[in-house]
Amino acid sequence: MRLLLFFVFLLLFAGPCRAGEAGDLDKALARLKNMTENIRTLSCSFRQSTDIPLFSEPAVSEGSLRFRKPDAVAWEYSSPMREGFVLNGGRGFRWEDDKSRRKPFVTGEDPMAGLIAGQLLAWMDFDRARIESRYDIFLENESPITLTLLPRGPDLRSVLGSLQISFDGQGAARRVILNESGGGRTTLDFSAVILNRPVPDAEFD
Repeated sequence: MRLLLFFVFLLLFAGPCRAGEAGDLDKALARLKNMTENIRTLSCSFRQSTDIPLFSEPAVSEGSLRFRKPDAVAWEYSSPMREGFVLNGGRGFRWEDDKSRRKPFVTGEDPMAGLIAGQLLAWMDFDRARIESRYDIFLENESPITLTLLPRGPDLRSVLGSLQISFDGQGAARRVILNESGGGRTTLDFSAVILNRPVPDAEFD
């Protein structure tokens, strides 16, 4: 599914930085950590635009994201197709259409699901110890905080050229640009971000 590729690369983003920029980068990451520590729930909408080589027009999708600490996530595409997945603890399911076609998984038994879940929760919890070995990170702008990430391992570099994330003043990502090594480019714009409003259990069922 489209969302699986997105989560594999989006959510781990700390590592070495350019010489001479460590102080500024550390300050920016400290600011983000302070902001995200207070986030208990997050709900937002997103618009995803994917430019594919040989196609004249980008493919555009829309959807929503909901998160509740410590480990509940719901990612949903609402148009032009309906699909998504839910994680709640170590278990979850992928779905299509009206959620009647569900494919359950357990993160400990499904390597891809485990990778997605681990990276997503590392991002939401700002777990730098877990994520610092995966990417080189560069501070592009201090206000708004904008980071460029370069994958370090050959597994990521084979499909991902670079990743850029811009954050809003609450510590939530507002734009993500994913440049694939093969030339494709995906841009996600997040909007209508609501923090720390109760998210019902039904959103993760």
